[in-house]
Amino acid sequence: MPTSRSSSPIKAVNLGGWLVTEGWITPNLFDQIPINKDLLDGTQIRLKSVAHNKYLSSKKGGGSTVDANRQVASGWETFKCLFVDLLRPTQMAVTANHPEDTNWGDNDPSVFLLSVVGQLQGEFQVTNGYGLDKASSVMTEHWNNFIVEDDFKFMSENGLTATRIPVGWWIMFDPNPPSPFVGGSLQALDNAFSWQREIQPKDYHRPPRSTRLAEWYASRSGLYAIELINEPLAPGVILDTLKRYYKAGYDVVRKYTDAYVIMSNRLSISDPTELVQFCSGFEKSVIDVHYYNLFSSIFDGMTVQQNINYVYHNRASTLGSLTMSNGPLIFVGEWVDEMGVNNASKGDYQHFGATQLDVYGRATFGWSYWTLKNVDEHWSLEWMIKNGYIRV
Repeated sequence: MPTSRSSSPIKAVNLGGWLVTEGWITPNLFDQIPINKDLLDGTQIRLKSVAHNKYLSSKKGGGSTVDANRQVASGWETFKCLFVDLLRPTQMAVTANHPEDTNWGDNDPSVFLLSVVGQLQGEFQVTNGYGLDKASSVMTEHWNNFIVEDDFKFMSENGLTATRIPVGWWIMFDPNPPSPFVGGSLQALDNAFSWQREIQPKDYHRPPRSTRLAEWYASRSGLYAIELINEPLAPGVILDTLKRYYKAGYDVVRKYTDAYVIMSNRLSISDPTELVQFCSGFEKSVIDVHYYNLFSSIFDGMTVQQNINYVYHNRASTLGSLTMSNGPLIFVGEWVDEMGVNNASKGDYQHFGATQLDVYGRATFGWSYWTLKNVDEHWSLEWMIKNGYIRV
């Protein structure tokens, strides 16, 4: 049966934004995209007729006519930008029923006000935005410089004992991943395993289809755990389907290594214990939970002390409910010393960070801060340590 506690719960940090691009972590990657960098793949837009003051709407949500007839914008009035071959012949068209030459004035029904309501800034967007030739050099520069060997020395010198490394599914095809992705991230991951002598053990989380990594790295020292997927979202991800995936993923990992296998709790669930009984049937299994005093209305208006109390009471209670004798180990795979309190002082953040270290230190597998480097200072553990906010 699974052990009730690992011999030494890890103190880890995520290497977010390195092998899986996240624009909010590394916005500089997007700065030099030559054209349309505000309208990359997946950008959600709304178009409002300046003449009629109504939104362009896709009738029935798509597959039918498109009219500028909606006073208020919602789902049917939100369109997604996709980069396609614009020269491909098509019988589909949007017309404004305006035969005259346009003057681009406010009374012209063919003129629309465009507003961006949502954006994606991931690796697909950055590589597709630059194009294959330029993207290769941009990403190689990023992989070679965002995380370096000295970072592993810094982590080791400051009490961290592991890293959690997100990788994309396309890494399994490296060095020739499907377009628009470019090769090179596998070499960067290899570098991390070479540098890991400074800090052990190492965990990485990965999405579906990259189970080949278990085979590739099974014999490498420092591989401590493999996470089968990161943050599946309920209710879109059905629990029974997720369990079948976890069972299949666990079986594949076990063909090559006895490393811990981490299974992420779904986000937006009412019962955080929904995987406990299931995971109890697997040797060296771990449940991953992510704790942020953000992204939910329950934290709106909370004071610093109320945030601290929430961690001491609610988070501690939840961790207690997840921890069972002979059950899976529990891992707080993501947390951050940030809260939605305006004008909080350095001392407030020191207190809040220490509180989380205390409570999450009770997790039987350990914890991992999100993330090592970030332009947003509180989300950068490197910055937080160097500036005296957190002491591991």
